Amino acid sequence: MRRTWLLMLTLALSTTALAGRTDGATIAPDEAVRLAIAAAPSLDAQEASTAQARRDRDVATVDFVPTLDISATYTRLSDLDMPPFELGGMVIDSPFKPILDNYALKAQVTWPVSDLFLSIAPGYRAQRDAWRVQEAALLSERNTVAREALEAYYQLVRVRAGIGVAADGVAVLEAHAVRLDDLFAAGLVTNADVLATRAQLADARAQHAELVGLADVAEAHLAMLLDVDGPLAVDADPALPTDLPDDSLDALVEQALAQRPEVVMLDRLIDVHHHSMVAQRGAALPHLAVVGNLAYANPTQRVVPPTAEFFTVWDATVALTWSPGETAKRLNAAAKARTEETRARADRERLVRGVRVEVAQALARVAAAQRTVEAAGEQVRSADAAFAAQSDLLAAGNTTPADVLTAESTARRARHTLLNARVDLVVAEVQLDSALGTLVDEPVEGAR
Repeated sequence: MRRTWLLMLTLALSTTALAGRTDGATIAPDEAVRLAIAAAPSLDAQEASTAQARRDRDVATVDFVPTLDISATYTRLSDLDMPPFELGGMVIDSPFKPILDNYALKAQVTWPVSDLFLSIAPGYRAQRDAWRVQEAALLSERNTVAREALEAYYQLVRVRAGIGVAADGVAVLEAHAVRLDDLFAAGLVTNADVLATRAQLADARAQHAELVGLADVAEAHLAMLLDVDGPLAVDADPALPTDLPDDSLDALVEQALAQRPEVVMLDRLIDVHHHSMVAQRGAALPHLAVVGNLAYANPTQRVVPPTAEFFTVWDATVALTWSPGETAKRLNAAAKARTEETRARADRERLVRGVRVEVAQALARVAAAQRTVEAAGEQVRSADAAFAAQSDLLAAGNTTPADVLTAESTARRARHTLLNARVDLVVAEVQLDSALGTLVDEPVEGAR
């Protein structure tokens, strides 16, 4: 998706708050995705399944080659006294002596003519599509890992930037408290004004401490996903999108359906069940096969009388076989495959409907976040101006400390709102890319 990026997100004081975390090189969002993909245990199992599916596909090509069976045997027969012949009352000793040592080298070639077209070819197509199913499942899992890593990454950015805003509020209130102490000493403000300021200062410090704790949790979560040791330095000023996609919702849905690995996975799964059904139906039919035998044996049964010599003999057979019981089993298996195909088609239809809703929601979140950023920016400028004006009025004795505290609190809340809106815009863009299937559209180079 086309993006226009601006460098936004954090206020100057947010960057100052992060300046102390320079223990290592800053991890960019793309690097976080690469590390997460390299470290995700779920991808190990998915890659193993994909590799096995690829091997199954390769092995399935062997069925297209005629079956060759080769055997070499030696048999020692027990000695036997041959009975005599009786001719016209005369008894004649048998002239045939048993050959006790039997040697044979045989080769048999079987070519399943009908199965080749009716069951082997569809079965191979099923194995090929099963491999594609696993590839799509691997890409889907990679996208899930990338999305989780980016959401955790920007959550850490959000909290650390919030620490900067909170630290700014604490510094402002500390300076205000010192000013009120001087004014109280001069008898220009009451003790209640001083206490109210110190209470708000304590609240600001508590908020700062809470954000520090949340940052530790967010950092631990991201470090776990990336399988790295902390402390982590993240990009304090990531680029943010400013324009919505120009395409209509229908066009974006079509793009998602063409690129989402889950859709591709179900399409291939439907093909797997369809080819399996065709293969089982083909296997239910009578089998026509051509069988050829070649033997180099001593003795050879086709030589009469048998002699202790080696002869080469061959034969060829065309066989038509049919097993009613096997046919019933194959037809039942075909019916099961048909049922699974129907179920996969239903799953795909549900996914298609869900994709449209997901894309629409992600698009709405991006639009809402953009509007919130614009509105929050105006609020920050207005609140900062109001706080500055109230501070000047207090110095001139024309306003109350309570009004100054209210203005400061409003300004601090406005800065937090702007910060959250900016991060929300980044996350909304990540979610939109995930909904469109473009978050990670190919394996990350160097990761796996």
